Amino acid sequence: MKTHVEFTSSSFPKYENEDEETVNPGCWGKRLAEYFRDELPAYGVATEDILCEDWGWLAYIENSDFPLWIGCDPVDDIDEDGNAIIRRRKVTASLPPSSLPSQVL
Repeated sequence: MKTHVEFTSSSFPKYENEDEETVNPGCWGKRLAEYFRDELPAYGVATEDILCEDWGWLAYIENSDFPLWIGCDPVDDIDEDGNAIIRRRKVTASLPPSSLPSQVL
C-alpha cells in the first residue's frame, strides 16, 4: 500500500494573500487542498472541509473508522514558483488493502 506520495505541479499556485491565513508564512497549499475537497467526491471519496495547519493545509476525508486526511504543503527546497506537493506524513492505522477504496491504493 502506498503511504507517501509527492509530486510537483504548476497547477496549484499559492494564493496571493495565503500567508495571511497561515500560521507560518511560506506554508501554503490551500489551492491543492481545495482541489482534493472538491474533486475527490466525483471518484466516490467523500470529503469534509479543509484546515490550515502550521506546516500547510489538510483536506479531511470522511471516514468513520479513523481520522483520515491529505496533507498539502510546498516543497521546502523549491522556490515559490507554483509547485505544490501532497505528502502523507504519518500512517494513522494499519489496515489490509482490501478495506480501503481502490482510489487510495
